Amino acid sequence: MKTPHGLVAIFGCGHAGYVNILKAVCKELPDDRLLSVVGGLHLESASDKIMAEAITYTDSVKADGFTFYGGHCTGDKTIRYFRERYGGQVVLPMRAGRIIEY
Repeated sequence: MKTPHGLVAIFGCGHAGYVNILKAVCKELPDDRLLSVVGGLHLESASDKIMAEAITYTDSVKADGFTFYGGHCTGDKTIRYFRERYGGQVVLPMRAGRIIEY
């Protein structure tokens, strides 16, 4: 989803791979920065190497004001990993009924 402040990547369940999906989005819209990631990232059992690659790629494409809302299959480990990098105000669990406005 394109907003005036950047792209919002909405994942149903990221079986194709978090970085792979973001690379495809950024290839199609190379002039836009990533404002937010929302949804299931399917990283619940990802290795530290995969997590580090996810953070490195996110850093390379994120916009100012970046937010991260991890859904059901993101996993607590992933939420903690992303919070260590971006902080608890940026990385929030996605819960039923959450309203996000851009």
